[in-house]
Amino acid sequence: MEVLTSDRLRLREWRAEDADFVLDMCSRWEVQRFIGAQPAVLRDRAGALATIARWRSRADDVHAVWAVEERDRAELLGTLLLVALPDSDETEIGWYFHPDAWGHGYAREARRRCWPTPSVRASRPSTRSPTPTTSPPSGSAVGSA
Repeated sequence: MEVLTSDRLRLREWRAEDADFVLDMCSRWEVQRFIGAQPAVLRDRAGALATIARWRSRADDVHAVWAVEERDRAELLGTLLLVALPDSDETEIGWYFHPDAWGHGYAREARRRCWPTPSVRASRPSTRSPTPTTSPPSGSAVGSA
C-alpha cells in the first residue's frame, strides 16, 4: 500500500499497534452512527484488531483503507477508505475521524490527497460517497474539491 502525504497528513496502512486508537474511535456512537446499514460500536480490543484486519484485506492496486495521522507528530486522527462496491464498477470514498480531530479540515485534506489518483481514474469510472444529509461537516468535505 502506498503511503500518501499532504501538508499536514500522512495516510498509511493500519497496523495492529493502532488497535487502542481504533477501539477509542469506533466505540463512540457519535462516530459510528453513520457507518454501514446497521451501525454498531466496537466493544473490545479484539473487535478493533478484527476491524484493522478487515480494513487491510480491502487493499489492492487501486483501493485502500488508510490510517490518517498528523504528519509531524504521527498522531492518529481517523480513517479514509477508497473501496470497490460489490457487483459494481463504482468506488466508494468515505472517512471517519476521532471527535478530537473534527472541525480541522482533515477529512477534506485526506480526500483531496487520495482522490483521484491516476490508478483510480484509470480503473474506476464512477465514485460515490454515501454521506448522509444529517452529517453536515462530512457533506462539506464531499462538496469541496
